[in-house]
Amino acid sequence: MMMSLQSRLLTFFDVRRHESRLVLLVLLYTILLYAGNLLTYTGAYSLFLTTYDVTALPAVYIGVSIVASLLALLYLQLGVSEKITMPSRELRAKWRQTIFLNQEGAGSAVLRPPSVV
Repeated sequence: MMMSLQSRLLTFFDVRRHESRLVLLVLLYTILLYAGNLLTYTGAYSLFLTTYDVTALPAVYIGVSIVASLLALLYLQLGVSEKITMPSRELRAKWRQTIFLNQEGAGSAVLRPPSVV
């Protein structure tokens, strides 16, 4: 029996019937965002190249990388007030228990859900 194209696509991407509308909307949203992003960057590059020479591109890329690095450093410095600590010993033990080596298979990892406290 021949499966329809829709059924084959749903099976291939492991989408359940009740999820298909949501997946289609998210796909459409992503395509529209990408198209807008593509048009914006194309316009920005063409405006830049009509205003400046191609030889200015390396300076712009270097300037953007320096500014982005400084902003990241500032962001990290502002986040220092939030103390980042190591997880507790009990939590690390639970993480170790979540993944354990299966005795039957040589070195094959088996996942099991962590126990609820």
